[in-house]
Amino acid sequence: MIHNILISFPNQNLDVDLNLKEVKGDTIVLNVTVDDIDLSNYKIRCELTDDAQSIQLGNEEIVGSNPDITAVEAESGMSGFQVVVPAGRTTDFKHYGTLEIEIEDEFGFIFTILQQRVTFLEENIDWQNPA
Repeated sequence: MIHNILISFPNQNLDVDLNLKEVKGDTIVLNVTVDDIDLSNYKIRCELTDDAQSIQLGNEEIVGSNPDITAVEAESGMSGFQVVVPAGRTTDFKHYGTLEIEIEDEFGFIFTILQQRVTFLEENIDWQNPA
């Protein structure tokens, strides 16, 4: 599933429910735009977790080459980046999980800019066993 998310910084509202739903095992793409900040030199982390598992993702400043968070672009006071959770990573997730994204500036200040409950739906198509 692809989600386009706009966050107003520093006045983000963590109480807003985006009603995120994902099919277990599918690729998850989050196109995130943050208003009023240039994230060019920031570390960006994302964690998707349920009670038993955790997927930790980061941009180039966190993981080096082959980052899961890419394309930090700053323009007109806004920054955009994309988070990709590869297919198959959420296959064994429980029905509910939590998604959190945080940013860290060059002084080590860390800000959570998104925290959401995620509903994971069962996958119904099984191409290994066609009907």
